Amino acid sequence: PWVLWLTLHSTALCTFEPPGCKEMEVAAIAGESVQLLPLKLPESWTEITWEVTLDSAETYGIVTFHKGEPPDHGSSPHFINRVTFHPDNLSLQIDPVKKSDSGLYSLQTETGGGHINITKFRSLLSDRVRQPNLTVLSAHLELGQCSVTLFCSVPGADRVTYSWSRGTSRIPSDRDHQLPGNQSLLHVAINADSSDIFYRCNASNRASWAADTAGGKSLCDSPATGKYSSHVSAGNLQALHKRGQYHHPHLTNGETEAQSSDVTCPTSLGAVAAWK
Repeated sequence: PWVLWLTLHSTALCTFEPPGCKEMEVAAIAGESVQLLPLKLPESWTEITWEVTLDSAETYGIVTFHKGEPPDHGSSPHFINRVTFHPDNLSLQIDPVKKSDSGLYSLQTETGGGHINITKFRSLLSDRVRQPNLTVLSAHLELGQCSVTLFCSVPGADRVTYSWSRGTSRIPSDRDHQLPGNQSLLHVAINADSSDIFYRCNASNRASWAADTAGGKSLCDSPATGKYSSHVSAGNLQALHKRGQYHHPHLTNGETEAQSSDVTCPTSLGAVAAWK
């Protein structure tokens, strides 16, 4: 399977074990694979422990590893047959991950002399975003210009953010209207002779995205409230990133790996997701 690391950065301060604390938020897709990966390994250590406090308030010891010995996965029924510990990088992989796995995961690394480094991962689970529906609510042609209102929605979506683009240029967010119930409206004016312009609606959550596209000229030629040329770029996020055709609206160009600071502990939104 393909594995992709995606990260975003914010400046929230960590308040767990200063000054050596580290915290990351990890966005993952329910039903797929997530890997919790420490970004900086200790130079020396004697024992590591992975623990979790779930959002349900249940606490589990997931795995304990003494150097030179096999990992002890304990007897937690919550993660049975779903957890793999990777001794080479001390990471924890959960496959498949469930929504009930959301919570605060802790990697405790004992380095000797009673000193313990702790890295915390806030796991946030979302469903994969479904294909949005892009439709035309109104279209009016006058004096060679077509005024169009586009409507975009994702059926059954929860906490979806929309963005729009014209051709390859993103439309500023103040041009569209986010509606209750995970829907979005966009008003555009199109020259009647514009045959090569298209509009794209992108729907995304923390861990995935999907998009639908409509051709500009066809919006004026066809009756309103209809479905237009679609499915140009629906959601294989990993493949499009690999080809360089898509940049997540919250990622800077080329940003593909988590960065963290041992002092300020910036919160990092990341996804380590496997597509099969």
